[in-house]
Amino acid sequence: MVFKKIYDILGTVIILAGLIKPTIELIKVMEETFEDPKTGIHKKNLILETMGEIIDGMGKIIPINLAKEKILGFLDNVIDIIVKAFNIVGIFKKSE
Repeated sequence: MVFKKIYDILGTVIILAGLIKPTIELIKVMEETFEDPKTGIHKKNLILETMGEIIDGMGKIIPINLAKEKILGFLDNVIDIIVKAFNIVGIFKKSE
């Protein structure tokens, strides 16, 4: 029983970690596609929508023991953190 819980937790961590890189790539694509900094919320929503579709597709192939809404909440935070980091180091230029 304990091993099953550990296995499930590790599986969840692997899935969440595996979604970070594609999320970063989508952030870069959205930034290149929509250069207007005022479209930030639009870009974020497009990323979350796309990642939601990826999660749905993954769920057809492998069991995902975490609600899609929780995964998207995690990715919502990841997006904020990555964009803030990119702004700090100058990869993205934050609007005034």
